[in-house]
Amino acid sequence: SSGQVLTLTLGRSQPGAAAVPGSSPQLQRGADARKLVSFGVEQVLMGEGTPQTADLYAWPGQAELRAARWDAEGSGPPRTAASERSEILDLEVTAPLELEIGRGVPYTLALIWLKDRAEYERYYSGTAALRARLGIRSVLALPAQRHEKAGGGQVDPPDMVLLFRWESAAAIDAYLASPEFQAQHGHFE
Repeated sequence: SSGQVLTLTLGRSQPGAAAVPGSSPQLQRGADARKLVSFGVEQVLMGEGTPQTADLYAWPGQAELRAARWDAEGSGPPRTAASERSEILDLEVTAPLELEIGRGVPYTLALIWLKDRAEYERYYSGTAALRARLGIRSVLALPAQRHEKAGGGQVDPPDMVLLFRWESAAAIDAYLASPEFQAQHGHFE
């Protein structure tokens, strides 16, 4: 709903450990947060990092998020050993949002830092027919307010966090191999 805040956590398992959906760091003091979904990450298509899990939480609002994320002295967000291997992004929901996450279908998550918003919009509208043909559906498209990397503190948040639902893993491969995507590939590396 409007005024709500979502928090996305990207976790990494210990070296040699298997990735387990739902094993990314739990948000401390998160009684007001509701976990919406957990994903296991099977493949990183491009970019830096190798997250193995992703969890999405919903907060009623900014006040509840701040109360949970900052310790009693106000000196910083609570830490755990798990959060030292993670990224945490806060996303403000400014319009009503209903997430429908299905089980057993592939999703892709994209954190996008835009150099040129107009160029990205041209690419996105130019690939609309391809997305429709392959059955790709945008589930979430929100700007990030805050981005924290383990061991590095706060960093510039991405301009957009996107979650796409795909008809199949083959549709992902077809999209990445398509001339429409390949023509724009340089904007994503």
